[in-house]
Amino acid sequence: MARLSNFHILCPLIDQSNFLGVVSDSSNDCVVVTLGRNIVIRYKISDRKQVGSWSTREKLTSPVIFDTIGCQYVAVFNHKQIRIWKQEDEDLDAIKKHKLPAPVHTLLVPSGATAEPAILFQSGRAWKLSTFINSKGKFMEIWEKPDRSGMNSILREDENLEEWHMITCQTFTYIILSARAPSRPKNPTFYLMKLTNEDDDEYNLQRRFTLQLKEAYLVAHTVIQQNGSCSLLTLWSNGKICRLNLDSYAVDDASSLSISEHSSVMETVSPGCVVDSVKELFDLENKVAMVALGPHHIALFGADSSHKGAVVYIVDIHSPVTGELPWEALKESAAMQCLESCNIKEILPRVWNAAGHLFIPSSDGRLVLASYELGSHTPLANLIGCLGKKTTSMKSNGMLGHHDQLLHGSWLSSHRSIQLHEKNEGIGKFSWDVDIPLKVHSKLRPLIEKGLPES
Repeated sequence: MARLSNFHILCPLIDQSNFLGVVSDSSNDCVVVTLGRNIVIRYKISDRKQVGSWSTREKLTSPVIFDTIGCQYVAVFNHKQIRIWKQEDEDLDAIKKHKLPAPVHTLLVPSGATAEPAILFQSGRAWKLSTFINSKGKFMEIWEKPDRSGMNSILREDENLEEWHMITCQTFTYIILSARAPSRPKNPTFYLMKLTNEDDDEYNLQRRFTLQLKEAYLVAHTVIQQNGSCSLLTLWSNGKICRLNLDSYAVDDASSLSISEHSSVMETVSPGCVVDSVKELFDLENKVAMVALGPHHIALFGADSSHKGAVVYIVDIHSPVTGELPWEALKESAAMQCLESCNIKEILPRVWNAAGHLFIPSSDGRLVLASYELGSHTPLANLIGCLGKKTTSMKSNGMLGHHDQLLHGSWLSSHRSIQLHEKNEGIGKFSWDVDIPLKVHSKLRPLIEKGLPES
């Protein structure tokens, strides 16, 4: 189940091309907006008012992030230096500069508060932030070792970073990168790295692979994390959203690639099981942005299929409650909102998840936000197997309400049959035979045994 509020304006954008992003702040009700190359503003979400700001003469080249471990703000300047400061600091130009040996692409923020940020270089190489700050001299020596020259770049020479994610899996920290080359614009390469605490090695490259789905190409992707495991969610040109579990890739240290294998070993794998289809919602010839909203939901933002505006779509990608229910059933509890004023053809769609809100830069030069509510399906929804036809209405408080019409369905499978007996006063004992597909038999049986719905 998902609910999405109306979008509201947070602030005007100085320049769409120089807007760098939004991240969660130290307070649950605040976010940090890197509004331009020289200005950063902290906003309180509840009243959408500014509560602080910083400016700098030097150019910011990454979004400002908040490090929950060190309780500090961090950003990259001019691709070659990092500065770290506290909330009470006022003059960023007076903050100490930490120079780096190679151009930095961005700072990686972990999906949970238990891991520290990492520095991602344009070459794909990565360092933990504290390791760089505390042991900079030692790692500069490691960087320049001749026998590690093959490790100075993860990406191939013709590849450029497209997306990056930092997650934790079984107490380890991993980075998942995707990169595209001009020669393969529709077939990105994925890199899975594990950050280490070893003295002579800052990371291990676990896997290098591409995804392949018959008669389709990759449009968008993101990564979700569930109770110590992680999955890669992908959207394809045929509208299918697939889920690939990365646990076996991450934990298998024996299969880590050596330096000589970095540029030679490439796997081609299936994108995994289908969890949804959005062919009728989005214009998949254009770019679509995708972001994880937690362990069980993702949000997509892109041009709608009618070419009249944009669509924001939130869907459950199977929670412990929904289990193996067909994705058609989950789709009925998704949240969707159209943004007719947003012209995706004029800008690339981008979306951020921070402080329980979605943030989108609109084509009219404004940063808009909307709150969302996520939840699991009710046992009755599991019992029926699908939620039927959904209609939405706009409530006075701005929330999208979902009104589900129950549909009577007949199970056509003959894999299993349950005969239930219920005693009703004045009627006596009667039996009801239900044919249930094998896939959902184990989940439906205990629900039915609790009592048949009156409908």
